[in-house]
Amino acid sequence: MSKGIVVDHRESRVRYAISAHNFNEKIHKLVRDLLPGETVLGYQPHPIKRLGEKEPEQTLPDTTPAEVPESAKALAESSDQTEQPSTTDDSAPATEGSAPAGTEGQ
Repeated sequence: MSKGIVVDHRESRVRYAISAHNFNEKIHKLVRDLLPGETVLGYQPHPIKRLGEKEPEQTLPDTTPAEVPESAKALAESSDQTEQPSTTDDSAPATEGSAPAGTEGQ
């Protein structure tokens, strides 16, 4: 016989394990008995996948520059060389929405 059961709380829908004598049908919904080797204190619920929900996106681990492959470095260097800075007037930096230099007050 198992030493506990897995239940869903009826109001909050949280899944957890309790001992069988703490089961209350008004509060809990029985999911299953604990498997051999599982304990009430050691039970860890797995996330429930519901229909229509997307799986959480996995994040990539942080990499140091030493871990970046050579092909990625070469690609980054080639893209830096192909960029052409657009300069219209060397005396003043152009900002978006500003008038060209020398047209003040017109």
